[in-house]
Amino acid sequence: MTRQMPIFRTRPHRVASAALFVALIFALGENGAAQKIAGDESPFSRDHVLVRVRAGCAPVQAQGGLWTFQTQAAAPEADLGRIMQALGVSKVDRIPSEQPKNADVARALGLDRWYRVSIAPGSNALAVADLLRASWDGFEVAEVDGTGGLADIPNDTSFTTQYSLLNTGQSAGTVGADIRATNAWSITSSNPAIVIGVLDSGISPHSELAGRILPGRNIPLGTTDTTDVCGGHGTHVAGILAA
Repeated sequence: MTRQMPIFRTRPHRVASAALFVALIFALGENGAAQKIAGDESPFSRDHVLVRVRAGCAPVQAQGGLWTFQTQAAAPEADLGRIMQALGVSKVDRIPSEQPKNADVARALGLDRWYRVSIAPGSNALAVADLLRASWDGFEVAEVDGTGGLADIPNDTSFTTQYSLLNTGQSAGTVGADIRATNAWSITSSNPAIVIGVLDSGISPHSELAGRILPGRNIPLGTTDTTDVCGGHGTHVAGILAA
């Protein structure tokens, strides 16, 4: 939740000093962060960036609409506010906007500290994220929001029947009612470092999933027995993701 705050503080010893602010204004010229890039097809949104703040930090909006962030029990960051104004920040929203069902878990994972920082459409979002990250140590993360792109279609002869992966309106299908698998494959098709959580009916042993399943948790029963108990639905979903 954001708060209306009319007073800002300046902390001269921070990286976001007057010198950095002058450098930032210079960067906002022809090739700077505020430049709108016509026809650019970079795989991330250009009207916002995503940030995660440290515990105890939150966005505030002063009179006149100027956005900044502040640390709990401290005045808002004045230098950061001027930088965000120069970057064309128009709004800061918590994401997701809904309250998590398990607030303690969300807090432990830092999910309650993510915000979407809206900027002028077409801006150099990558430069904006870099500048925000360098301007205030309250940002744990400042990054662009990836959008995916075109992908190669696999040579599996049965791929066209898998409407859950790419739904083109084939039999019993609705165009677009799929998991955007081809978009994901354009980013990566295999990475053993990625761990995927499947919230479903469990996973039964299967040769194509051998060596890929980590210990899980049976939430309804409060046990570690994750055997599929619902006609194979969870195993099917796990196969789509990891087989």
